[in-house]
Amino acid sequence: VGGRVGRIRQLYRDFELWLPEKRGVFVAKLLVDSPWEVEYGTVLMRLGERGEGGTEAEVELEKREHSEVFWLRAKMDGIFYRRPKPDQPPFVEQGQRIRRGDTVGLIEVMKTFYPVVFEGELEEAEVGEVVAEDGREIQLGQRILALIPRGGG
Repeated sequence: VGGRVGRIRQLYRDFELWLPEKRGVFVAKLLVDSPWEVEYGTVLMRLGERGEGGTEAEVELEKREHSEVFWLRAKMDGIFYRRPKPDQPPFVEQGQRIRRGDTVGLIEVMKTFYPVVFEGELEEAEVGEVVAEDGREIQLGQRILALIPRGGG
């Protein structure tokens, strides 16, 4: 029941990774290629659960309808905002189609707001998921949006 499965070091501090305190839970699959560098929010492993009679059944994971996902990543450190102003709706929502050049958020650095713009090789995409949290610190290279290619690209 439970048990240590690894360790993560962040800013020179070590954190232990433990399985849940539930009988029959096990590590079904490791999901990282490199054990040395992972970013915030990375899923490290898939857990499984032994059912009655000792049979193993993997925990059901979300299935995506698409196989190709692109990530829009932060180009600087700062505070990420999904809205132009606190009383206004978010720039983008999950399921919304966006085109190259659309603003999808803001990053604040020292009281200056920089637009996060959808650019790159895709002409049009659908927002599969908004990963970055509104009003939270974000770091260079951190994932902001999962994008599903749509239309011409």
